[in-house]
Amino acid sequence: YNFNHERWSIVAQATRSARVCLEESMRYAMKRRTFGKKLIEHPVIRWKLAEMARQVEATHAALEHITYQMSTMNKMEQMQRLGGDTALLKVQSTKVFEYC
Repeated sequence: YNFNHERWSIVAQATRSARVCLEESMRYAMKRRTFGKKLIEHPVIRWKLAEMARQVEATHAALEHITYQMSTMNKMEQMQRLGGDTALLKVQSTKVFEYC
């Protein structure tokens, strides 16, 4: 059929991995010092971390939405209505993971 559950699994894994990368990046930026100040104090680093957080949170919200739909629809309805959404979310989640 259309692999919705497999795609959902990939999305969940990629989203969690991206969140771990974000957490580790924040931790590193708070302790590493460059040019006499912490890395987190540089505006470009703060912007990058904020962008990472925005993308991770948006992807997680979409994952929660798809999860709710999958839990309330029967199998046939899922195949008919969620194939495109899960495919697009898989692409989004892997791109976010790559960005982080």
